[in-house]
Amino acid sequence: MLSKEIPKPGFIGGYVQDFIKKLSIDFNNSMAYLCGSSNMINDVKALLEFKGTPIDNIYSDAFVTSN
Repeated sequence: MLSKEIPKPGFIGGYVQDFIKKLSIDFNNSMAYLCGSSNMINDVKALLEFKGTPIDNIYSDAFVTSN
């Protein structure tokens, strides 16, 4: 999923949070792997938990900037 770039064919554009809100899946049996900014990861984790995804089924890697 691409948040800033214009999506190429086969890709989805926009914010992950908005896409998740539109899904009609069984979140109780879902697993997620998130990578991106810590703000995005925190927002998506909260949304997934709210929708029923067990916290143990959510994995993440936060991108950090280096100097």
